[in-house]
Amino acid sequence: MVKFMAFQQSHRQGISVDVSRARREMLWIDRNAVVAGGADAFALWLRAGPGTLACVGRLMQMPIVREGARLVYRLVAANRRSVPGPWDRNCSFIRPET
Repeated sequence: MVKFMAFQQSHRQGISVDVSRARREMLWIDRNAVVAGGADAFALWLRAGPGTLACVGRLMQMPIVREGARLVYRLVAANRRSVPGPWDRNCSFIRPET
């Protein structure tokens, strides 16, 4: 079972999260409190899914593919506020009008 939570709530579960890292990348914390971040966390999340998603997650963890996935993840993360889509408002701060 995968449990999602905002990093701000993690302390309630007794999980120590590096705030600057959590703001920068997706984190995956396993049952043993081992932390993975970025593309590695995304691959583990996919592996927890059904069928094809799990296969894609395993593929992303293969050495050659892993390096490409990390590069793509960094590019998307660096530009996430300029990627159009329904998540626009979720990835940006609402600034008061002046």
